[in-house]
Amino acid sequence: MFSFWPLLAGFIFVLRLSTYYHALNLINIKEVALFAIISPIITFAYSFLLFGETLNLIQIVGVLMVFLGIYIHVVMKSKIQKNEPKQNMV
Repeated sequence: MFSFWPLLAGFIFVLRLSTYYHALNLINIKEVALFAIISPIITFAYSFLLFGETLNLIQIVGVLMVFLGIYIHVVMKSKIQKNEPKQNMV
């Protein structure tokens, strides 16, 4: 019996990989890495919606750690940008 799930998974993988490389051309690699870190969380969201999957305690802690890391990155980036001296454009 033929199943379309492997074809769908392959298509999504190729789509994700091509958008990743396209993003590398457009923005800083640090920002692209943040999106790559979120990838498993997005995968869980789809598996929850499609298959009714649930998270166990370790996975919930992992998700929280990912979001904490992203929050720390964003906060530190904004603090660094505030402390940088402004360059005069002449």
